[in-house]
Amino acid sequence: MFSRPPKRFGQNRQPIGKIPTEILLRIFKEWLASEDFYPYELPIASVCKAWRKTVIGETVLWSKIDLDWHPEVISRFMSRAKNSPLAVRLSCYYEPNTPFSLDFVRVQRHRIRSINLHYPGKLPFEAETVYPAEWMSIFSYEFPRLNSLFVKFPWANNETSRPALSIDFDFKTANFPQLRRLDLKNLITYQPWVSSICLRILHLDLKCFCTPFRVDGTAPISDGLFTVLQLSAATLEDLEILGDLYGRMQYIEQWPSEQLELPRLAHLHLYARESNWIPIFLQRVAIPENTKLTIKSEWFHQAHDEIFREGTFLPPSSIPAVRKMKSLTRVLRVEYDEEVDPDGFPSIPLKISGFDSDHKPLFDTSFAVNSDFDIRPELNKIFEQAMRWLIQDPHLSKVQCLIVRPLWQDGEPSFPHERLWKDIGMAWPAIREVHIAETSLDNFLFAFERLVGTTGFPNLECLCLYKLPVECFRLGKFLTARKDLGRPLSRLGFFGVTPIPRTFMLDAFKTFPGLTLVRM
Repeated sequence: MFSRPPKRFGQNRQPIGKIPTEILLRIFKEWLASEDFYPYELPIASVCKAWRKTVIGETVLWSKIDLDWHPEVISRFMSRAKNSPLAVRLSCYYEPNTPFSLDFVRVQRHRIRSINLHYPGKLPFEAETVYPAEWMSIFSYEFPRLNSLFVKFPWANNETSRPALSIDFDFKTANFPQLRRLDLKNLITYQPWVSSICLRILHLDLKCFCTPFRVDGTAPISDGLFTVLQLSAATLEDLEILGDLYGRMQYIEQWPSEQLELPRLAHLHLYARESNWIPIFLQRVAIPENTKLTIKSEWFHQAHDEIFREGTFLPPSSIPAVRKMKSLTRVLRVEYDEEVDPDGFPSIPLKISGFDSDHKPLFDTSFAVNSDFDIRPELNKIFEQAMRWLIQDPHLSKVQCLIVRPLWQDGEPSFPHERLWKDIGMAWPAIREVHIAETSLDNFLFAFERLVGTTGFPNLECLCLYKLPVECFRLGKFLTARKDLGRPLSRLGFFGVTPIPRTFMLDAFKTFPGLTLVRM
């Protein structure tokens, strides 16, 4: 469009005034919904006279107000918003507007439908409190129309040893009768934070407990979490919990033996770090079978022989929502996330991820074995344990795409073994795609030769190879055998492979009928 001469372009465009008002409003609302808070009014009301006339008269479009703006801009937004409910954003430690912002919230609290209170950076060395008392005082007032509250705490300063001060919000149920969504980010207190008789969405970001700058004391954060969940159990529909808490979640095991039921929960996202508290959490909290469950964990484990016990690595399949999550898995990735440092004895994380048919994440868990000795001889054992644990789970039998990237060490391929490839082909007959990276293709081809005449890999359509040596004549024999069985491959991918012999032209595989060759 912009390559045309300006004069010609001007002749072809249609006046925006011909667009019906309903469509203009729809365009404006869709654009506005994609923005959190726009900076100023002029860019959104100066397109043309027709646009300006349309948007200025729509009061709800002016109801999002950032209290860090100049008071004159805020006043103009308020006059155009008229009596519409307000969504306000205000930042702590923004000194010029602090008195004005506090007064604004106090005076307009009966109109406010959404509050976004955030700290824009890390806690400075000279800070004595996280939020001044005057900021916290605003929550002692009644907000009859407030339905969304977002509070972002500052990142704790890792370089200081001073403990963070505990923050006790004066939250009262009576003050928030319409609160439906609560987001607390970088939370640094374990007290029960807020309750509401109609809370629908609860997002808690507790990852700040992973820093030395945290609340003193021994009281577990799980106590406050239990209280919040218990008070909102009848209405909660969306729950998200992030954090590691340095073991403070271990007290979940001490929750009452009778399960806490969340009968209306539709979405649950759990993210554990350092310690995998997710399995025990799901054994203490009962959720409906149709709950859309997604989990992520990054943790360390000393005794790697116990990693793959039921309910340790992933939540137990006895939980209906977990069974459904596994049954929806169509893409499975099993890979080492880093290379071994030959001069040291690091912990090598093994990452296992599952995705649904739309490649949306279902579970993503990675763990590493800490050891005082060289753990490299144990890595193959752990990888094989993980794969065998996965193929023995009947709820993962619908996997259609498998991606494996074992550890390549000392210039030699380490895994997978031929017998394991054979077991994979027998256990997961629905597999259509296999992606093999940085390991030996020979073991896969050996396994196929052993599976000829059996049901192993009956639906395989695509084979992608990444950064590994390829014996081209043997691969050609494999493709021919698949064709003779009436199950030819439709796609073959090469990504940074080394052909053997090196003089072999990979484009020669294009001669196989119906085979699409993909190269990078």
